[in-house]
Formats: sequence, structure tokens, C-alpha cells
Amino acid sequence: MSELELRPLPLRQTYRRLVVAGPVAGLILLLAAGRVVVQAALDGVGALPGVLIVVLVAGAAVAWLGLSSRQRSRRQRVRYADGRLTVIDRRGRAASVRPTAATAHPVLGSKGGSVLLVVSGTAQETPVLLRAEHWDWQTLDDKVFRPAGFTIAVAPERDSRPRALRTAYPGLRLPFSVARPVLFGLLAALAVIAVIAIVVTLVSLPYLTAGNGS
Repeated sequence: MSELELRPLPLRQTYRRLVVAGPVAGLILLLAAGRVVVQAALDGVGALPGVLIVVLVAGAAVAWLGLSSRQRSRRQRVRYADGRLTVIDRRGRAASVRPTAATAHPVLGSKGGSVLLVVSGTAQETPVLLRAEHWDWQTLDDKVFRPAGFTIAVAPERDSRPRALRTAYPGLRLPFSVARPVLFGLLAALAVIAVIAIVVTLVSLPYLTAGNGS
């Protein structure tokens, strides 16, 4: 095949997570704000304003994540033409190699277990990276890699750690969640705490206002 263009597969797992995350996030935020709401109800102020704020914030957050994921995924492309494989990432950045090898690396990241497909070119070219679950890797194997004279190799876990990947593929840009999993987890936890704090503050405002006005 002289030319091929692939779009990312539907991110069904991502959307399933968002569907689950919506009610879960709403429940967590309701529990975090529950004390304020219950106390306000006991004081005769009413719990409805706090409940509405929690539901609106949780719904807006899930909707924003879903739309953002969908929009960014639309930018992604994989093109193969004239013997060169070009990968366009979610930010619209393009990287290209003349493929000579492809290796699947099982890694841990923000989405749990994942597989990074590293496609190498000549010695002067920086390899390109694909998340295997986002692409029709069977088509890549059949239409690109096999005609080029190789198949996808699978690396052991010890060769798929961030330090080993940087050593094996100098210049390769790893996803932040893979390159710094501990830091990413810490930032994610801080973000959740910050959201909960903001929601509790927003929930408290109607009752503080009502209390000051009485």
C-alpha cells in the first residue's frame, strides 16, 4: 500500500470511565459538602442550594473532560506515505520516521496498564510513539510493518520502565503520566483535593450569606 491514513479508535474506555466518574464525583462532592448542607438544613436555611451547586459543578467537570478528550482526539492522525510513517499527536505536533522496527512496551500510567508502541527509524531519526490501544495496530502491522520487513516485537517489563525507555530511545518524548507516574499521581490527588475544597466553599456561600443576613 503506497498511502495510508488512520484516525484513533473510539476511546470507549475513556468514555466509560467518564460515565462512571460522573456519579462517583457527584457522590464524593456531596459527601464532602454534606456536613455544611445538613447543618444548614437543621438551621432552617434549606439544603437545596448546596445540592444544586454540587450537581452543577460535577456535571460541568465531567462534560468538560468528555468534550476536551473528544476534541483533542480529532487532531490525532497516523499517515504512511512514500515509505515514511508520520504521527500527529493530540496537540497537532507531527513526528516522522522511515520505520525499521516496532516494539510494544507494557507500561503503567494514569490509565492503568497501557501499551506504548515505539516505532524506530534510522539511527539519525528519533523514534515515534503510539499508544497501542488508541490505534488499529493490526492494520499498521499488516499494511506498514510487514511490508517493511519486520513485525511488532514485545519488550519485557524491565525494559519498559521510564529510565530504560529513555536509555533505549534517546530523544523519545514520553507521556507525562508514564515518565513521572509518582508525580502525576500526586498532582492528580492535589487536584481532587482542590476541587473538593472549592466545591465546599461554593456550597457554604449561600448559607454564610443567609446567616449574615439573618
